[in-house]
Amino acid sequence: MLVRSLVIATVALTTPTLAAEQMAKSGSFKTASAFKGIEEAQQTGGHTLSHGVTYGIITEDNPLHIKTANCPYISEISGDTVSLVGKCAWTDGEDDIFTEWHTTFPASKGVADGAQTFTGGSGKFSGIQGSNPFQCQLAGKEGQFLCTQSWTYQLAK
Repeated sequence: MLVRSLVIATVALTTPTLAAEQMAKSGSFKTASAFKGIEEAQQTGGHTLSHGVTYGIITEDNPLHIKTANCPYISEISGDTVSLVGKCAWTDGEDDIFTEWHTTFPASKGVADGAQTFTGGSGKFSGIQGSNPFQCQLAGKEGQFLCTQSWTYQLAK
C-alpha cells in the first residue's frame, strides 16, 4: 500500500514537468536575433555578385527552443537594389529546421523585409511546416545585422 501511494505521488508530481517539456504541436511567436555575415564578392558589368554564410543567434527563449542559425546565401546588387536568396538550418542544438528565404530591398535604407518558408526538418522537427518571415536592419560595418522573425509552425508528430 505504501509503495502504491509513493508511485501515485511520484507520477502526480512528475506529470506537469513532462507536459511542460513537450512542445506545442503548433503555434506562432516572434524572436529577436543577431547575425554576422561572411561573404566573397565580385563586381562585374555594373553589378556586385556575392555569396556567403550568415551565422545567427536567437536572443530570446521560444517554444521551439531554437538557438542558432547557419544561412548560406547568394546576392546581387544593381544600383541601389539588393536581392538575396538563401537557405537556413535553424537548430535547438540537437535537431534542425530547414528554410528557404528571399528578399529585395534598397541598399540605401539598410532594412530588409523577407519571406522565409520551412522546407523540412530533422529529428523532432521532421515534417514541420510553416514560415518565419523576417525584418532585418544593418547594425555594423562588418556585416552585422539585427532581425526579428515571426514564426508560425505546425509539427508533424
